Amino acid sequence: MVLLLVGCGNDLAAPQSSLDQGEETNVWQAAMLGRVEPLKAALAKGSDINELNQDGWAPLHLAVVANQVAIVEWLLKNGVRINAETAGSRSALDIALTPGFMENEGEQKVRAEITRLLRQHGGQRGSACCGKTE
Repeated sequence: MVLLLVGCGNDLAAPQSSLDQGEETNVWQAAMLGRVEPLKAALAKGSDINELNQDGWAPLHLAVVANQVAIVEWLLKNGVRINAETAGSRSALDIALTPGFMENEGEQKVRAEITRLLRQHGGQRGSACCGKTE
């Protein structure tokens, strides 16, 4: 999981963002690790749960890449911008449709559930997909 966090541009030693919860993990790490409490606290304090991290990824993107179904579901119920794009113009649906490295059958089922949730809530492919141009 740490390699996944760092691979997605998370500097675990970096100062925390405006969405930090004191010594708690930031919302991006919380999304990847499946921790809803820091996300709830950030939303209760009026923080933007759509804020992009330094690499242009929102909590929804990170929850999708980490196969965190419960977090994806919670974000969808709490006003996340479902079609927000990463700095690389990829939507959460694009990420969900990207096969994972050495993905097993259980992970494929989880990814299929995330894809279903995103589509059910109006998820669309990003501008980097399918020959789209801005």
